[in-house]
Amino acid sequence: MERVQQEGEIATAKTLMRILSATPPARSGQTLFYIFDIHDIHERFYGSDNVLIKLETLIPLLKKRLDGTQNLAIAFPDE
Repeated sequence: MERVQQEGEIATAKTLMRILSATPPARSGQTLFYIFDIHDIHERFYGSDNVLIKLETLIPLLKKRLDGTQNLAIAFPDE
């Protein structure tokens, strides 16, 4: 969650990125984290220089897996 919508909520995205940024560097340099289907593209900038964030999507894999499925509904709770 990258933003607070109600009093008392905690924006956890930046906190999670701080935790990931504390990961020690790999032998070859920066530690690489893959984040799949992120909701807010700005979150990739929450990390430090110690980590490299690579954004990926699993939608093509999902479409391939569901191809031919009858009576299917996909809901997106953020919309």
